[in-house]
Amino acid sequence: MGTIYRCGSRGALGGVRRPHLHPVPSVADRLNAERHELAGAACTQADPEMFFDGTPGAVDMAKQICGSCPVRARCLRLALERGEAFGIFGGLTAEERRDVQRKGVPAA
Repeated sequence: MGTIYRCGSRGALGGVRRPHLHPVPSVADRLNAERHELAGAACTQADPEMFFDGTPGAVDMAKQICGSCPVRARCLRLALERGEAFGIFGGLTAEERRDVQRKGVPAA
């Protein structure tokens, strides 16, 4: 769970209820959620450099691995949300992801 931020109970607003205060997820919480969401990804069994190589052979091989991945749609959605500028995510290159965003096509 994330950190809960609370104002001190003393001072000008001492004793006033603050219902707007809520847990704020930490960076670690968000990263752990992403790791869990992408558990079982096919790319975890491949050389990560292949997904960032950029040569036609590496791109084709990376896309082939993504094609059989059970979490491909989630990976693509996360890459679009984060604005990943490089690499193959969800079976698409950075340029292909920019086209998807530009056209407003739903990600998988």
